Amino acid sequence: MPFYQSPEWRGLVTRIKRERGARCQRCGSGHRVIADHVIELRDGGAPLDASNIELLCQACHNAKTADARAARAGLGGRTGGGADGPMAHPSWFRPARVPLTVVCGPPGAGKSTWTRRHAGPADLVICMDTLARAHLGADRRVALSGGQVGDVLRLRNELLGDLMRPAARRRWPRAWLIASEPEARWRAWWRDVVGAERVVVLATPAEECKRRVAADAAAGDARSDAAPALIDRWWSSYAPGPGDTLVA
Repeated sequence: MPFYQSPEWRGLVTRIKRERGARCQRCGSGHRVIADHVIELRDGGAPLDASNIELLCQACHNAKTADARAARAGLGGRTGGGADGPMAHPSWFRPARVPLTVVCGPPGAGKSTWTRRHAGPADLVICMDTLARAHLGADRRVALSGGQVGDVLRLRNELLGDLMRPAARRRWPRAWLIASEPEARWRAWWRDVVGAERVVVLATPAEECKRRVAADAAAGDARSDAAPALIDRWWSSYAPGPGDTLVA
């Protein structure tokens, strides 16, 4: 018997709709609401874990499916914007259920070091480099392809999506997202849409950033080859924004 016709699945869906109300958890619509796995079964999601189930209307489910397909192709999602395309700021994001700090800055600014110093041992830290190593087997000697960047963004967005579920409160005291975000409008987006408690900007001078990435390049970090240009691009796009916590 196919999984989605099994008594276990049908019973779980009935219970979830009774407990949460048969409305879309993204837009609030009550039209053609279905149950969908937050982390898909093909990606290792738990099939009968209620915390991995989201109620979606048909329109929101179709939009999520389109974003996921584009992510696997490394093409970005349907809507949004930013340097990495629409997947950088998905339209379906909602406020996080745990305190979230977004740590921004150019390559070489020290974002990971700063976050490690301030995060608690039980906190969730979401970092693209860490996800690339853990899920793609990529290391610092290999630069990611465009398709791999899309894969890592999809994994990042799944973790952020988990933060938007009530169960997140039981799993993590706090969460930290390491990002670039030179533009003030996108830092404001993390506060306004995702409800980030704090947006920290490490405004490390370009010369110091370049010195650090040069040392990484000498140690065999292939990702550092493009870093000087990315640092200059970050600083050319950067402007202080209201509500930022600036760390010079």
